[in-house]
Amino acid sequence: MPSADAINTWANFALIVSLVVGVIATYAVVVTGNIKEARLKRELAASVERTAQLEKEATEAKLALAKLQDRLAPRRLTTAQARILGEEIRGLVMNIEISVLAHDPEAQAYADQLIEAMNASRSVNGNVTATIFTGAVVGLRMSQTKTPEARRLESALRKAQIPFTFSAATPELRMSIGTKPD
Repeated sequence: MPSADAINTWANFALIVSLVVGVIATYAVVVTGNIKEARLKRELAASVERTAQLEKEATEAKLALAKLQDRLAPRRLTTAQARILGEEIRGLVMNIEISVLAHDPEAQAYADQLIEAMNASRSVNGNVTATIFTGAVVGLRMSQTKTPEARRLESALRKAQIPFTFSAATPELRMSIGTKPD
């Protein structure tokens, strides 16, 4: 049977070995913890950078979508534009021939809005025809007629900030409504 001194020696030896193993294990835990923490910090930094890049791309995509939607949106007269146009030509008796690009619902809807605004003045007689133009007609075009009515309509369009261009001069007042400009 082992003596108490031998058991005590072995117990102290086992204690020292376990303390050394504990110190080594603690060191290993700390070192591997630091390695894992550094790796996680790198991954977090990469994730933050990637998130920032994705947010930037999403913002750019939203801006591009908004621009595309704006380009594709139909032309519309605002309430203020319609009111100004109607007020500026009120009391002006004029005949106007309005041509609309055939088979273009957007151009027809825009023409309807212009006609409604001009009819609010109760002094416009208009004849609207769907036309297949021989050349490219883009936007709203007004003939360069040198009559007082034409000059007043031109002024009303400018005051209402309704974009238009001039087409060739004609004896009668004409408006052509073509495709939406870019």
